[in-house]
Amino acid sequence: MSLSYEQLEPDSQQVKKIVILSHGYGADCKDLMSIAEHWKRFLPDCLFVCPNAPTVCQINPSGYEWFDLMQTSQEKILEEFQVSLKKFIQFIEALLGKYNLEEKDIFLMGFSQGTKMSLKIALTCKTKIAGVLGYSGKIFNIPFLESMLSWKKGGVKEDGVWAAHWYENVHNSVGFKEHNSQGETSLTVKYNSLYKEASFYYDALKNI
Repeated sequence: MSLSYEQLEPDSQQVKKIVILSHGYGADCKDLMSIAEHWKRFLPDCLFVCPNAPTVCQINPSGYEWFDLMQTSQEKILEEFQVSLKKFIQFIEALLGKYNLEEKDIFLMGFSQGTKMSLKIALTCKTKIAGVLGYSGKIFNIPFLESMLSWKKGGVKEDGVWAAHWYENVHNSVGFKEHNSQGETSLTVKYNSLYKEASFYYDALKNI
């Protein structure tokens, strides 16, 4: 296997589906095992697999990273992401081969960096996988398209039950509006130093 991992065997004798849970930055394969143990109660035919990211974490040697968050070079981050993605795909292919399953039998779940890996694979598979679930993450390195600047009025079923309470303005819009500075508040001297300190970390994180 291209990645080290831990797994939770199904209760049944035959593996019908594989659920792969991918941890976040600085964690390891044990981090999401408790979720696998809980889900197994409802999915007895599933094999649950928790891989380690391929690289030891730079700021936490007891954990792993899919790519280095301490990098300031976007090109270097993308390079590390692609290397990890290749190893992750090889890992999935090896699992499918071992249990004689297909891409449609794979369900991906991720947290943070693990979400970015899972979403990328789900969007680039030749055939649809069984499903993907991401916590605290996003699609990584998505190309800009003009179609992203506008949308149809109204919501979608994926908005969830809270949409009526949170998304009213979005549902009534069809695109972005020009920034309106009315109502903005200037920081007082008291909070200026805190703003400058926080800005350093914000600028570093917004490019990830």
